[in-house]
Amino acid sequence: MRPIEYVIDTDDRIVAAAGGWSEFAAENDAPELSPARVLGTPLLDWFAGDDLRQLWRELLAVCRRTNTARTFPYRCDAPDFRRALRMTLTPRPDGSLHFRSVLDHQQQRPRLELLRRDIPRREQFVLLCSWCKCMKMPSGAWADLEIAVTREGLLNGADMPQLSHGICPSCRDLLLGGPLQPASGGPWTGTASVPRRDLAC
Repeated sequence: MRPIEYVIDTDDRIVAAAGGWSEFAAENDAPELSPARVLGTPLLDWFAGDDLRQLWRELLAVCRRTNTARTFPYRCDAPDFRRALRMTLTPRPDGSLHFRSVLDHQQQRPRLELLRRDIPRREQFVLLCSWCKCMKMPSGAWADLEIAVTREGLLNGADMPQLSHGICPSCRDLLLGGPLQPASGGPWTGTASVPRRDLAC
């Protein structure tokens, strides 16, 4: 997979989408993410939930204020694959930010019907972490997606809940509890213990 790249201007609007952006949108059946549809739109419009938008505001502000490129891991799964990627945010002299995501690891698995885009959904929502793809359980605990769908009986395509995206406590601590990993950091192993409709995924 080619790196996925895009640029936002000082008003946080998407002004360029290059690299493997179009290929990734097509392969994941996401025509709404074609460059023609996203260019000129505010980045934060592509993230669901006030919590997630506020987190991204803080991340963008830190990157600009420190004028330092930062890298962090995230998962962007397909129904048949676990995908571990790394995103690097690089500030530019004009105040714009360059985003570049590279694939670290992809692993095939039995299909998760919950992640299919073409199935009917009931009114109930389940909450997924936009970074590590853990799912919030009824108990309030967060569990790895594959474990959670088994426990909650979400293995078949009948009567699936809708998906909502937020951030789990572990990932929030990773991103806001200390400095983000410098862009020169090593690759992520793709394990669920390391902690994004969202644009990162």
